[in-house]
Amino acid sequence: MKKIYLILFFLTLAIGIYAQSGTYTANGVTWKYQLEGSPLSATITGEIQGKVNFTGALNIPDNIIHAGISYPVTKIGLAAFNDYQKATSLHIPESITEIDNGAFLSCWRATGTLSLPNVTRIGTSAFRYCEKLTGSLSLPKMIRIENGAFFGCERFTGTLSLPNVTEIEPYAFNKTGFTKLIAPKVISIGEMGFFDSSLTGELSLPSAISIGPSAFQASQSITALSLPSATTIGFQAFHHCTSFTSTLSLPNAITIGQGAFRNCPFTGELSLPKVTSIGGYAFENCSSFSSISIPKIEKIEARAFYNCNSLVGEITIPSTIQEIGSMAFMECRGLEKVKFENGASLTAIGANIFENCNYLEYIDMAGCTFPSGVEVKRIPSTWEAGFSATALVPFGGLQPYVMVYLPSTVSAAVNGEENFVVGNTCDNFVVYQSHHLHYYKHGIMYNNYVIQHPFQASKATFTGRSFVKEYSTICLPYPATVPNDMRAYELKARVENGTYLSFVSVGDGGTQLEANKPYLLRLPTGGVITLYSFGIDQNVQVPVTPAVMEYPASNDGTTFFGGTTKVIDNPTSVAMKLYNLHNGVWNPIQTSDINGWMGSLRAYIRIDGSSPAKGFAMVLDDNNETTNIDSIVQDIEQGDGKIYSLDGKFMGIDINQLRGGTIYIKNGKKFYKF
Repeated sequence: MKKIYLILFFLTLAIGIYAQSGTYTANGVTWKYQLEGSPLSATITGEIQGKVNFTGALNIPDNIIHAGISYPVTKIGLAAFNDYQKATSLHIPESITEIDNGAFLSCWRATGTLSLPNVTRIGTSAFRYCEKLTGSLSLPKMIRIENGAFFGCERFTGTLSLPNVTEIEPYAFNKTGFTKLIAPKVISIGEMGFFDSSLTGELSLPSAISIGPSAFQASQSITALSLPSATTIGFQAFHHCTSFTSTLSLPNAITIGQGAFRNCPFTGELSLPKVTSIGGYAFENCSSFSSISIPKIEKIEARAFYNCNSLVGEITIPSTIQEIGSMAFMECRGLEKVKFENGASLTAIGANIFENCNYLEYIDMAGCTFPSGVEVKRIPSTWEAGFSATALVPFGGLQPYVMVYLPSTVSAAVNGEENFVVGNTCDNFVVYQSHHLHYYKHGIMYNNYVIQHPFQASKATFTGRSFVKEYSTICLPYPATVPNDMRAYELKARVENGTYLSFVSVGDGGTQLEANKPYLLRLPTGGVITLYSFGIDQNVQVPVTPAVMEYPASNDGTTFFGGTTKVIDNPTSVAMKLYNLHNGVWNPIQTSDINGWMGSLRAYIRIDGSSPAKGFAMVLDDNNETTNIDSIVQDIEQGDGKIYSLDGKFMGIDINQLRGGTIYIKNGKKFYKF
């Protein structure tokens, strides 16, 4: 008997529930509804005409009358108005707390604005493709935005306020028109969450930990990011966000996915203090940021920094690095120096990592360990047959003037390859004065040679320079031999009040010069010589380049003869009060001077006074009689003061009025006027 009563009870309950579904006419529409919950409230499940026949406004009522009793409408049911393409407008009352999956999917003609202050759930694709809904949107009681909830609502504008939302699922706001996002508690944003959005200005997500794949891809009006808590930036998360105008700081990021910031023009320093992995293409074509800080990086995938051509100066790869993919820094044309910290252990390395980094001076990997099979050469063996990203030719495509320092554990450089230092030896050291692919600081065709580690060069050559004037200067990083038909001079002293500088010949062709020491070169026979290379010096020791290569030129400490193996730019040259030798004439470098910089591998004169000297002369002692220099100068300074040209023409008595760059005779002694 109890079983019969129990069956009758559930049957009665089921009939009662069924009986509480019905229709109700309001706002010109007959709605289908269902009563549920405790206390009872109404769920709108549709309307009676169906999506094919319905036209007009979907003005959802805020209550329905059932059996004479009014019940609030709190929910829009599953797919209630899915594909109502003829609906012309939409109004949802503030009594609504839940909107189920696909409730208004593809109501793409419906206009209106949404006010949903009490909604706690919006289901998957609930408003997907509601393309004509407009206005801003506030969802103060939402905790989670489900998959594709507002996908394609492209005419929304203004602010999207999600003050309590912690999770935004994939595609939730894909291709929406919101211009500002307020989401202080959001922890994760799913794949394509805001893909191709209209967000403008700074995007601030203070609590976000995970940014999913393509989350903000192609959101081209975002100008800045604040992601202080983010640990994971997914695949193409910000790809093609082309309006970034600020620096990028990711203080807690650990993983940067493939293509995450591809084509994003960040500026200034890229700070990634905790990142351990950077995916392929992650910063490809990020052409505006100028420096990188990645102290904990373990993995840099292929093309991660490809074509970041505003990356300038020096980058340091930390000892934590384990893998570098092919073309990781290819086309980073502004990069000048790459330093790998000692202890770096590379287990995987790709090909052509620094190809076409034309401003590079050196790559220092002397303290690294390498995987087996690395080929020490600049052109991969597969080049003509087609590039192979699997070939272990990390320096493929690197320009010949770039110095590369490697540990002794790698194989020797391929025969004929230039400027690879393996351990403490270099088979072929070539110093290029200039190279057609290297324009220092966007305009000056000079190469810099600041040697980082001492080594023995089996052969060494200086090339790429023509000597077309009687006088020139030189300062080389190795002990080179003076070519035939040339004479070299070193500075001995400046005499008296600085009017004269005294130089002594160290020898003619065949004489070996010291490394990192400035010299004056002269063609003793006069005229012009065109010489593009010094001869080959064999088995020479190349030292580390010192910071300063200057010699005092006066007793009062105001004049110096110095040399440089790197370019000194105009502001620095002017501040140092340098004279350079240009077209055979010494002149002070000035800001307005089109030749106002100090070329590499040359010598200069520095005047350390309140203002540059108006002029001075140089006494040449070709007999190397160092004990008689002062007497030579005295012979020139004393007497009747008459000055003659080499052909005997009287030139006056005031040295300051003489044309520079020429040898004169006074009291039977030759001197050179700067």
